[in-house]
Amino acid sequence: MAISTLGSEQLTGKKALLRVDYNVPIKDGVIQDDTRITASLPTINHLVSNQASVIILTHLGRPNGSNHDVLSVEPIADHLSKLLNRPVTFINSCTGNHVKSAI
Repeated sequence: MAISTLGSEQLTGKKALLRVDYNVPIKDGVIQDDTRITASLPTINHLVSNQASVIILTHLGRPNGSNHDVLSVEPIADHLSKLLNRPVTFINSCTGNHVKSAI
């Protein structure tokens, strides 16, 4: 079933886990090309307009298993918030009680 065929009867009150490839070029914290981000907007808007809670998973990399500030997706969350004209909460992890609380 395509996401566009899912309506409010299937989505209202549900949590939608959306895995996206937001591997976009970022220089000095500024997104240079947001094509991949804007391509996901119809899906995100469809989910939100049908009353689903959207949880987006993405990453830029984690060389040798460690975090690097230059690879943070926080600038992407900020940019997505502007594109959607609504708050986007950034969480720098995918596990733990703080993640459960945020969701």
